[in-house]
Amino acid sequence: MLRQEALLRRALSERAYLSPQTSLVVDHLSGSAMVDGLRVGLIHPDSYFARGRLLWSRRRRYQYYFKGHISSAGGREKMLLAFQNVSSSKIVASQAGRWKWFKGKFDWWYFAQLANSKFGLCPNQADWPGDFFWTYRFVDCLIAGAIPVLFRMTPLSNEFVAGFHLVWDDDLPSGISESKRIEMAEHNYQLALSRFRLPEILGERL
Repeated sequence: MLRQEALLRRALSERAYLSPQTSLVVDHLSGSAMVDGLRVGLIHPDSYFARGRLLWSRRRRYQYYFKGHISSAGGREKMLLAFQNVSSSKIVASQAGRWKWFKGKFDWWYFAQLANSKFGLCPNQADWPGDFFWTYRFVDCLIAGAIPVLFRMTPLSNEFVAGFHLVWDDDLPSGISESKRIEMAEHNYQLALSRFRLPEILGERL
């Protein structure tokens, strides 16, 4: 099962919307799904938002954070290289996101570290097969209050990131105040609540 479907099923279960008759169609390339004929986006459970917010750190230890699969084939190794030797960065190579039994589970350690970081690195795969570019990591940053850092080598689709505060790997802010960063993070979190959770209309239809 894809993580996308696992997250969707958990979100539906938390609201008691999931039943044996529920029809789910997941489109991984477009980052969307159909629930009983209603198109939804990349859905994250309500509990993810609540737990992620609890982990927000007032004084963040890391400047940049990344945890995940690092490969030369997808370009991530090259993209992350510039951040490897930055003293305030934390780059962690991990296969946890690919463990089948772990999909759909809230990774407390990962989110705690991300919530202790000012910026979250969001490199996509240079060999992504579709035309719509997205990544779970972008939403993880929004939930944890870390400002997403996108990469020119693998830009995410405008539709996916529209309205959110973000920065680019080749245009990193040097003088952003902490109050401004917090304001940006709060804006991102509130917009993510409406963008990446189950729509209220779904409950009205069931």
